[in-house]
Amino acid sequence: MTAETSETAEVQDEQDRSGKEGVGWSRRRRGKISCAVVLALACAAVPSEVIAAQKPKKDSAAAGKKASAVAPAEPAGPPAEISPAPSEAPAAEPAASPPLAMPPSAPHDLHASWDDRLVIEARNKQFFLQPIVILQTLFTLPVNRAADVYFEGTGFTFRRGALGFDARLLGFARVFFLSNIASGSLALWDFFADLDPFEGKLVLRAGRFRPWLARQRLLAGDRYQMIQLPVAMTDLLEMGDGRDLGAGLFGLLMDKKVEYNLGIWNGEHGIWSTGDPPMYKVEPSTDMLPRSGLRARGNIDFVYGLRLVGHPFGYLPALDESDLSYSETLRLSLGTAVLYEKRHDQYIPEPGGYTRVDDRVLKVGLELHFRLRGFSLEAEVFMRQAWLQDGASTLALDAFRNYNMGALAWSAYVQGGYFLLPRVVELTARFDYVDVEPKTPGYILRPALGLNWFLHGYNILLQIMYRANAGIGFESDMGFYRSLRPLDRNDNSFGTRPIARLTHDLFLMLQLSL
Repeated sequence: MTAETSETAEVQDEQDRSGKEGVGWSRRRRGKISCAVVLALACAAVPSEVIAAQKPKKDSAAAGKKASAVAPAEPAGPPAEISPAPSEAPAAEPAASPPLAMPPSAPHDLHASWDDRLVIEARNKQFFLQPIVILQTLFTLPVNRAADVYFEGTGFTFRRGALGFDARLLGFARVFFLSNIASGSLALWDFFADLDPFEGKLVLRAGRFRPWLARQRLLAGDRYQMIQLPVAMTDLLEMGDGRDLGAGLFGLLMDKKVEYNLGIWNGEHGIWSTGDPPMYKVEPSTDMLPRSGLRARGNIDFVYGLRLVGHPFGYLPALDESDLSYSETLRLSLGTAVLYEKRHDQYIPEPGGYTRVDDRVLKVGLELHFRLRGFSLEAEVFMRQAWLQDGASTLALDAFRNYNMGALAWSAYVQGGYFLLPRVVELTARFDYVDVEPKTPGYILRPALGLNWFLHGYNILLQIMYRANAGIGFESDMGFYRSLRPLDRNDNSFGTRPIARLTHDLFLMLQLSL
């Protein structure tokens, strides 16, 4: 029975008992009905517990005397206002509904923030996504008296054009993807997964990534201090895009003061032609390690690598070079790395053509990085040694010796920077040395100067770089050419055009990174 029905029955009983009709009863009836309607409206606006507490108590002794008034019971919560009858006072507004409380944020809710790059992250840290966009527009102006085609060309190009993402799941899994679109087509750079169940002490990585040799080659693509990489690293170590398919373990020990990296990579192309023995695809290096033809896998001579680094004053990752954060305390890292590989069907010139040899190559690097209050210094030394594999023919041995393919090659660079205006303008310099064949006269020097203008950190960066290219002490153009381009030093058909022993390059680059 509703409140209004109950009130109507009560009024009918009151009429029968009193036997009275007319204006007095009619006024009381209207008051009762009006009060019932207001009470029903009030019940709809308040919680059911309050409604139950506000139901009027029936007082039969006073019903005939005060039929037009309703006395509510003591409520459990704050009392609700009841409007009087129209004959007694103006109607009051019904009580307002209490404001609805907003539910607390769920732990998996996503929020976006900006920290050098856009970051989308769950509040419980179980999901992390960072899109990567890098666009570097480069202008090159060479000064070459001999108009030599073996140096940089004039004009605009893309230094890097990269798209990718860095995603982390459940706090211990990571997926990293980076592709290069600078050439007009999509080229895969990095694509790997990390599993980190031990909080950085032991991390498993599998996919396509950079072998752990040469600190500068491990940096983020938009964090280089100078526009061009040192040839001490790129030429001597035979680096192209510097990635290969493989797997590795790495981590930090002793309160992040010791870093280790241990890896294995494919390091070989597929079969180029069948026969006895088969020939393998080992074209002039376009990668640091030859890419793998998985559908025509012909060789299982893997590449092995090891890198150990000490961080005596706290972890200094191989991420950037400039001291943009303006370190207030000394930061230092010292390390060494080794890479060992077997290669097949290397071309070596011989009278009337070429011969192919199988060799083994050992690459060793020493690294140092230092930074303090806007000043940074980086230095690396590299050694490269090759040997013929067992069973090489006499012809192969003679060609290998004649072209010094087994020479113990050395290279090194020292690079530094200092912020003239903290976090805004940085002056940079580098000295680059390469001696591909130490037993023969001549070596390469490439000193360079640069200026960086950080308009908005690494997000908007304007760089300028001057570099000299000097061949010192060579007895012939052939000797200079073979050291100038060590990746192609088995090519003896450079023509009769003279090669300038001193050239200059000017580079200007605008970087946008999101």
